[in-house]
Amino acid sequence: MKRYLVDEWKAKKGGDLPGEWELFEEEKTPQQHNGCDCGVFSCMNAEALSLGLKLDFNQKHVTENARRRIALSVLTGEC
Repeated sequence: MKRYLVDEWKAKKGGDLPGEWELFEEEKTPQQHNGCDCGVFSCMNAEALSLGLKLDFNQKHVTENARRRIALSVLTGEC
């Protein structure tokens, strides 16, 4: 993920990705069970990690309401 972010920042903004980054590994992360929810899982993982929450969701939590909440957050800039 970090490599992707570094490459995207460089391609779109030029230069190095700003700020300090602390990398860590989770023993078990939620896994999707289809080929279409990767973005939702990424957003849900990022949200949980940024709020200091456990990654304790699964495929059944990826609902239309979850997608709407993510869209609203992106559109308003609020969590």
